[in-house]
Amino acid sequence: MLAACGLHTEPPMALRLPATFEGAPVPSRPRVDLSRYWTYFDDPVLDQLVDQAVAQNFTLQAAKARITAAAAIGSAENAALLPSLDTAGGVGTEKLSPIGHALPGASPGQLTSFGTLESSWVLPLFGRFGATEKGAAAALDIAKAARQAAQVAVVAEIAEAYVDLRADQQEQRLLQAELGESNDIVSLVRIQAGVGVASDLDVARAQAHAEGLAFRLPGVQLAINTDISRITALEGQTAPDAKLMIAAPIPSAPKFIPDLVPVDLLRLRPQIIEAEAEVASDAATLGLATADLYPQFTLGGSLSIFMGSSVVDSLTGAKLPDKVTLLGGGTGVTIPLLDWGQRYETAKAAQANLAAGIEDYHEAVVDGVYAVDTALAEITASRVEVVTARREQISASRALNAAQILFGHGLTNLSDLLDAEQQRQQADMDNTDAAAAADTAAISFYEAVGGGAIILPKKSRPAPSKSAG
Repeated sequence: MLAACGLHTEPPMALRLPATFEGAPVPSRPRVDLSRYWTYFDDPVLDQLVDQAVAQNFTLQAAKARITAAAAIGSAENAALLPSLDTAGGVGTEKLSPIGHALPGASPGQLTSFGTLESSWVLPLFGRFGATEKGAAAALDIAKAARQAAQVAVVAEIAEAYVDLRADQQEQRLLQAELGESNDIVSLVRIQAGVGVASDLDVARAQAHAEGLAFRLPGVQLAINTDISRITALEGQTAPDAKLMIAAPIPSAPKFIPDLVPVDLLRLRPQIIEAEAEVASDAATLGLATADLYPQFTLGGSLSIFMGSSVVDSLTGAKLPDKVTLLGGGTGVTIPLLDWGQRYETAKAAQANLAAGIEDYHEAVVDGVYAVDTALAEITASRVEVVTARREQISASRALNAAQILFGHGLTNLSDLLDAEQQRQQADMDNTDAAAAADTAAISFYEAVGGGAIILPKKSRPAPSKSAG
């Protein structure tokens, strides 16, 4: 008991947080539905894919089953705190006869016995009751948070794979169009070479450029097939959706950022919620280990019933009662006297695990803030890249158009034309990459704040503060 009093209580979990995220753009919309953020990309195919993945993904189905298991285990642990009632025995017949020789007037007897009811209750004292309840609740919260984290990850992975697919399909379309233009240049150069305006070197260079574009097409097709297979696996299917085979534009990234502050992550980000539940579980384990240092008190009782028929005492010849009922009860106490420090060391280890769990919680909070800050920085950078890439594409298209006209009139050489074509090709790819990067940055942001969870906490957002715990 003295050792139990010497254990420390739960350490504080407070952690200083900034009032706002670093580099957060000014939100153009105050609140959004984080649970269905992908709908803001305005792509019906993406909406359908996410809904199917949420309903069919194997990881999510397994996480759902673990919630049911955690709830059942918690109910069993709480039920173990209540009194138990057991029965044992059966029905049988035993013939009785006098010992030695038959007494005058005596006759053989018969005894029929029935079962026994036994009840016992280990009193959940010294915090055992509360620790058991909190441990069961924490285990259920951990399972729920794990499911939330799994769904957030699956939704983000589906969305990113879909963006990759549309970007690769866009790259394939651009390569095919550019290959057609390059083949036209090859034909033009060959005509010029036939009339002595261009050389064989010019023909070879134009042909090499076209073949370089053709060389890239199989790799892009492989990327498309990989994207489709990835989406199919996330959907829990073995055959791909036919809609994925049809090329479509890259969805536009949402233009607004939800109004969130770092303290919101404590109630939205599943990894933080799960880490907090782990701390509660560790605290419950410490409570049980501490209770084991104290004596255990037990209440018990039993009820036995014996039925007799024509039963004669073998010595006196007197007839025994037809029914015998035995009722007993009492209390017991188990006091830990000497176990060579086993219980104390177990409690000490539980306390250390609790301290480690709190540090893991702090790390989860810091990681969440870092993930959001990084995603916000990517959103800011991607917006600039989208505008710049679009300007680059317009300028490169104008340059290529001018080079084609000049080359057709013999006012510029093939090198200038090929350079202009390569610049336009690079500008097209940069524009595609910028659009995909903007989508990916938005998806990363929503994933970082817990967007896509099936059930978001309904607790209202606390006032911004520099510290939260």
